[in-house]
Amino acid sequence: MTRRPAAPAQKALFGRQEPLPALAKPTPAATNDPELVASVIRAAMTHGYVVIGPTQRVFLREPGGAQKGGRVEPVPGYEQDTVRQLLDSGHLTTGGTHHVRYGGREGTANSILVPKATRAMVTRWSSLRPLHGSRPSR
Repeated sequence: MTRRPAAPAQKALFGRQEPLPALAKPTPAATNDPELVASVIRAAMTHGYVVIGPTQRVFLREPGGAQKGGRVEPVPGYEQDTVRQLLDSGHLTTGGTHHVRYGGREGTANSILVPKATRAMVTRWSSLRPLHGSRPSR
C-alpha cells in the first residue's frame, strides 16, 4: 500500500499548490551579421570597450579615454548584445580594472580585450569580396 502525501494545511491563495517555475532570463537573439561583428571588433581595437557593474553594461571609451579617469559613453542595445555574444563565444575577453568617468560619476570598469586570433579573423574577413554587388567581368 502506497502512502499519499499529506495535504497542506492551507491551500494556496488562488488554488495553485505547486511552486512557480523559475523565470528564465531572456537572451537576446544572436547576430549573424559579419559586418556588425567586424565593426564591433574594430571599435574594440581602436577605442576600446569596458563593462561596468553587476549587470555588465557595455560602454565605449571616448577617443583618448585610456588615461586614468577616461570618459566612457554607453553603446546602443544591438552593439551591447553583439559585444556580449563575442564575450560568450571567446572572441573577446575581459581584462583588468580601470578607473572611468561617465556623466558626473566615477568608478571602476573591466576592459575588454581583443585576442590575437580575433584580430587575425577580422583581417581575413576584410580581404574577402562581398557577396552582394556585381559579378566580375570575364
